[in-house]
Amino acid sequence: MKDLKVGLEIHIQLDTGKLFCQCSTGDFYDTGETFKRSLYPTSGELGLIDRAAIFELSKGRNFIYRISSNSCLVEMDEEPPHPMNRKAIAAAFSITKALGCHIFDTWFPMRKIVVDGSNTSGFQRTTLVGIQGSMPLHEKRIGITTVCLEEDSARHISQEGDTTIYSLDRLGIPLIEISTDPDMRSGQEAEEVAKRIGEMAISTGMTRNGADSIRQDVNLSLGYGRVEIKGVSKLSLIQKVVSYEVNRQQAIAKAIDIFKSRMNRSRFSVDYIPENEILKNSGSKMIRNSLLKGSKAYLIKLPFLHGLLKAGEFRLGKEIADSLKPYGVGGLIHGDELPGYGITEEEKEKLSAAMNVNDKDSFAILLLQGQDINAICRIIEERMGKLLSLDLSETRGAGSEGETYFLRPLPGRERMYPETDIPPVFITKSIKEEAERIMVMNEDQMVDMIRSKYHISEVDSLSIIKNGKMNMFRSLSDIVGPKIASRVVIHTLPSLEKEFGRTLSDHDVVELASFLKEKGYEQLSMEHALRLMMERSIGPGEAAQDPSIIPLDEEELRNFAGRINSDTRNVNAFISLLRKEAGRPFDPSIAVKIYSEYLKK
Repeated sequence: MKDLKVGLEIHIQLDTGKLFCQCSTGDFYDTGETFKRSLYPTSGELGLIDRAAIFELSKGRNFIYRISSNSCLVEMDEEPPHPMNRKAIAAAFSITKALGCHIFDTWFPMRKIVVDGSNTSGFQRTTLVGIQGSMPLHEKRIGITTVCLEEDSARHISQEGDTTIYSLDRLGIPLIEISTDPDMRSGQEAEEVAKRIGEMAISTGMTRNGADSIRQDVNLSLGYGRVEIKGVSKLSLIQKVVSYEVNRQQAIAKAIDIFKSRMNRSRFSVDYIPENEILKNSGSKMIRNSLLKGSKAYLIKLPFLHGLLKAGEFRLGKEIADSLKPYGVGGLIHGDELPGYGITEEEKEKLSAAMNVNDKDSFAILLLQGQDINAICRIIEERMGKLLSLDLSETRGAGSEGETYFLRPLPGRERMYPETDIPPVFITKSIKEEAERIMVMNEDQMVDMIRSKYHISEVDSLSIIKNGKMNMFRSLSDIVGPKIASRVVIHTLPSLEKEFGRTLSDHDVVELASFLKEKGYEQLSMEHALRLMMERSIGPGEAAQDPSIIPLDEEELRNFAGRINSDTRNVNAFISLLRKEAGRPFDPSIAVKIYSEYLKK
């Protein structure tokens, strides 16, 4: 196996207010208003247009943006950006310094061309903060290439035909991007580095909470070119993504060796014919329905690919299909999958004969809805040409189970040009002093801080940190105290998340605690209210108003206790039965008192 090299780009949201306006990075909601845009690429500083931007433009998409309560004319690109957020500058300086980087005295914002719709302006503002840092990992050091401060992208909502829908709630949130050298040699090392850097940032107390507040991009090379895998949202997925991509690239290399041994020409090319006669009466309901809806069916001959499209570890069919998906081609069925999808062996033989397919060749059925078949064939030929040269460099997405899929070509240096709306940021003495007040800690320091400040055990302190819940714990401790906060973070939430298969945002949990504290029964009702939020998919405000979370007083508790068999001789069993009978929270000490009275009778 060729040497594996892995690098990371770690993106960490800051909870300082948005980067170029005064909008919140905390509480927000969808206003219900939208607007529509089309985006076009511009040339970069070198006068050339980035290949990734050209690829995105070729999709011919429009974009609809949902206006959120924490967005303004800046996010809509109807107003120039405001001066860069000072708190974000100080946090970026502090984290960059902790990583041992050389920090520049002047920061020059740049524009990074992005026309996939994730920014209303067609570019992302990014500022280089520092370079050439490092961090320890066991017996070696991992290089930190760059640290940047940039604005986060809009949040993707859905894709409807040629229209992509985004929300503005995330657009403009300050994002620290930490890029490492390709110094990791396994997915395990990459996961550990990402975890340590994330913990360092969280320790400042200035990062956002939430499911997507820290995101990783994995850069991987196995000798076939650099692959950038975007959007690895969970640390636990990093190893799976690396393993999947290594296996994918090795399988492609083996398949291409077989493919080349069969080839009798210098260039891969495909032929096609329109095909409706055989397929209009096909046993495949999917094909018949697609044709009835106006799709056009084509047969494409794929020379020398029999058994390599989908057989064992070989998946070249998926490579072809993935390259077509950005153009709206979802219906591709190839010969290695047949018979199947309702297509019989007899139909397969007729289709093979129609395309003059021999025992080394294969074919694909394409169902197109307005796409140009000649353009689609060119895309297939380009994809196979790239695979033949074993140039696997590209940008890929990460699936929920660690699988990867084609997104677009790798961007180049052509996508950058200077920002003209924002003056340079001069790092003054006062900014440095502000940054010095922001503490950045490693894991051991965080454990010591939690133990000494909140008086909880080392085991619980470590559990809070490893679960990435330090910010939530801090916020909850200020409201309900460290004892309740630690129980909620370490036990209650993980148990409920496992039971219901969903998570609550840190913001919602903290807001619930505030509501309950106002009512005076946060200690007894917190766990019950969290269960309601999970069970009914309701917000903290609604859960806090639900009558079932009101604690029982002693008289009510005695009434429920009277319905329980007095022969219950175990206090824990008695309390468990009482919880089931009452269905509302109560003070366990009162229940113990009532139980002891039963024993005396």
